Amino acid sequence: MAAQITLSNFKFGFTAIVDDMNLALQLQTIKSTDVTIDSCAYGTLSARTFKIKLNFLFTTFKIVINQWLGSLNIVFPDQIGNLFMLSDLTIEYFDNYIFAGMTPTFIGEPANAVALHHYLTQE
Repeated sequence: MAAQITLSNFKFGFTAIVDDMNLALQLQTIKSTDVTIDSCAYGTLSARTFKIKLNFLFTTFKIVINQWLGSLNIVFPDQIGNLFMLSDLTIEYFDNYIFAGMTPTFIGEPANAVALHHYLTQE
C-alpha cells in the first residue's frame, strides 16, 4: 500500500518567552492548509478527509510537543570567553525569519581590545 501526498502552505505559530538569558518555547499552531493526493495505489483517498485527520493529529500531538518543550531548559550563554558579557536577549519573528540578538559588553583587558581590533580590521 502506497500513496504520494503533497503538503503545502503550513501554518506554524509559536511563542518564545525570554527571561534574562533563558528561553521557553510553546507551540501555538501547526496546520496544513493545502493537501494534494498525487497518487494512491489502493483506491481513492480524499484530500479533504486526509487534511482534516492530519490537522487533528497535529492538534493532538501539539499537547505532547508542548509538554516536551516545557521540560527543556534552554539557556543562552551569557559570556564569550573572558572578553564579552552577553545580555538583553531578543527573539523576534517577521516575514518567515527568526531574529535572535544579544548585547555584547566588552569586559577584557584593554590590550586584548587593541589586539581584537587589529585582528578584525586587517585585510
